[in-house]
Amino acid sequence: MQKLIQSISEYGPYLASVVKYENEAVLNKEIVEGSETFTFSDVIEFKKVKFKYETGSKETFSDLSFSIRQGEMVGIIGPSGVGKTTIVDLILRFFRPTGGEITIDGKNISTIKLRNWRSQIGYISQDIFLLNDTIANNIRFYDDTLSDKDLERAASLANISEFIDSTPNKFETVIGERGVMLSGGQRQRIIIARILARSPRILILDEAT
Repeated sequence: MQKLIQSISEYGPYLASVVKYENEAVLNKEIVEGSETFTFSDVIEFKKVKFKYETGSKETFSDLSFSIRQGEMVGIIGPSGVGKTTIVDLILRFFRPTGGEITIDGKNISTIKLRNWRSQIGYISQDIFLLNDTIANNIRFYDDTLSDKDLERAASLANISEFIDSTPNKFETVIGERGVMLSGGQRQRIIIARILARSPRILILDEAT
């Protein structure tokens, strides 16, 4: 009994933190509502969007409004902490706005099936993940529906074809653990080719500040 009381005394102060993180996990669990299928063809709009990460915290942004039309290239810049990655997370539906709405061609994105929505987005994060495998398999990345022609087209669009052609085994060249055989720029272009091979309708690059 004494040991039990001692254990409670030792771990009691951490109980509040455990409850807090459990509540946050419930609040931030992935949102999968939406039953409609949809294909992006015109414009994404943020309409007076508000967001904050937890109840009582400061808003990351308030009444954020902008629109991006298909075919436009838009850069969102600013110092760390202003909400650039949060905008990406909201578009990808990792979180939901605490106010306002995000629409695609006038339809709230929350009404669209999550898998259908994300299948239209190509997302290149700040973290580069490469396999200790061939260039071809790094671009294909377990998607066996992609043909050799698809890989060649994607490599050309990512401006990595010339480098691939200069290697001894072309697309069958092994790049090493985390792409150790490549330069930083070459690693990034392999990732870009991976995304472009899937022909996304929306392309997002989350670059470090």
